[in-house]
Amino acid sequence: IKGGITRLKDHLATKKGNVAPCPSVSTEFRKNIAQQLNEYHNEKIVKQRRKEELEGRIRLGDHGDYGDSDANDEEFTIARRESLRSKIE
Repeated sequence: IKGGITRLKDHLATKKGNVAPCPSVSTEFRKNIAQQLNEYHNEKIVKQRRKEELEGRIRLGDHGDYGDSDANDEEFTIARRESLRSKIE
């Protein structure tokens, strides 16, 4: 037996290519399966693009700012206060 679940899905969705269309499937079911396959394919593309973007950022050394802003804001406030105090004195 050749093929697997992908071939079965393509057969039920009457997707052209490697398999013959299923004559026993209703039009509504066929459209539903085809829509689900398209949604999965689109999600897979988006996931791949995100992965490639992240890998590119890592290669360039751009690690982003992930939550350190609170600490930096506090440090900035302290430094500003010290600067103002030194000007007064």
